[in-house]
Formats: sequence, C-alpha cells, structure tokens
Amino acid sequence: MEQVVYAKFTQNPTLAQDLLDTGDKNLKEGNYWKDVYWGVDIRTGEGENNLGKILMALRNDFRKNGIPEAESHGDFLKGPFEGMYISDRDITLSDCECIVNAADKSLLGGSGVDGAILRAAGPELREECSKLGGCRVGEAKITGGYRLKAEYVIHTVGPKYPTENCQDNLAKSYINSLNLAKKHGIHSIEFPSISTGKFSYPKKEACKTAVKTVYNWLRENKDYDMKVVFCCVDPKIFELIYKELNSI
Repeated sequence: MEQVVYAKFTQNPTLAQDLLDTGDKNLKEGNYWKDVYWGVDIRTGEGENNLGKILMALRNDFRKNGIPEAESHGDFLKGPFEGMYISDRDITLSDCECIVNAADKSLLGGSGVDGAILRAAGPELREECSKLGGCRVGEAKITGGYRLKAEYVIHTVGPKYPTENCQDNLAKSYINSLNLAKKHGIHSIEFPSISTGKFSYPKKEACKTAVKTVYNWLRENKDYDMKVVFCCVDPKIFELIYKELNSI
C-alpha cells in the first residue's frame, strides 16, 4: 500500500500539493467497514490508521525534498477486465470521450470530484448546468466538457448513506449514466467512485455495486462498443475496485 500511495502522489503534482496544503493537520482514513488496520472506525474511533500515517510521512518527505516532477501517465491505465479498466489519475485529465461527475442535486458544484470537474471545465460548464433544473438521485444529465479533454460530462447524483434503497439508487446512477452515453453515441466513459465521498457510502460496498452493475450493463449491451474506466485516486478504492475486477 505504501508503494501505491507514493506512486499516486508523486505522479500527480496537483494531488501532492493538496497534501502539502493540509499543513500539520492530523490525517485519518475513516471507514464504516471495520478495517481498523488501514483506517479508523468512525463510529468507535478505534483503528491503526496506517493509511493516515503513510500520508503524513509522505507529506513530510515532500516538505523536506519537494514534489518530484511528474512522470508520464501512460502506465496509469490497467485492464481490460471484461471491457473495464482501472486508472489512478485525476479524472479531469481523462482522455475518454466522457467523464462522469458525482454531482449534488443542484448540479451547481460542490466539493471533491464535483468541484474539481467544474473548476477544470471552466465557467461555461456551470452556466450550462444552471439551465438543467437540477437532478434527482439516481438520474443522469449530460453537458459539454468545455475546457476538459473529455467532450462530454455526464452528471449523476448518487445516494447519501444510509438512506432507503441506497444500493438500488447507486446502481441506477451507473446504469442511467451508461444508457445516456449510449444514447449520445459515446464509446468511452470514466467514472469516479460515486457516493463514497461526502455522501459517506461505505467504500467496499460501493465498489462491489459499481463493478457488478457496469459488468452486467456491458453484458446486456454486448452489441455496443463501450470502454469503461474506473477512476480510483483514493488508494483504498483502487485496491477494492482492482479486487472486484479480478474476481469477475
């Protein structure tokens, strides 16, 4: 895990700078699934927090030695796993035709992936989003990509955890995004880990639902050429998605 974290941050200067910007803050990886080796159970406060310790050690290294120059992103993409790929690069750098934004209901931007995509795409994207009338949980809406490499952005609202029908609504976010991409003749799409940020969906369960849902969609639409990439900037999510893809 230490090597994965180091590679991810040294190959992404923006992410490395974000780590430096945390200053002397104590970094903790919180979780719901009782993985007390890597993180801290947010209900009990118990755990070894090894991921947090790795990040703080890496932060000290950057502070002392500076941020290394980024290497080529060519080896970031792993796969295919039954038509699916995994990447640990910034989704705003994706060269897929379309990227998916894990949005809130207003579609007007927020924190995490949502804010990063809107900032990278420029004010034109926010202006178009303001005309869409928001988006309900599980639904998906499409816009242009503007200043992004991706031609399109599909915005979907994942479920907050825990709420009724969480798993069904999370699956709908992936299915409706893929259906919308197909409707617009899109043949490559990159997903973030929907709902695992501020919406607090347990990462292990979310990753399992994501891979299973996309896999089933690809099988049901085998006559349509679609490349699906899972963007996993979070090393824990990378590990979980990778395991799910290898278990297919």
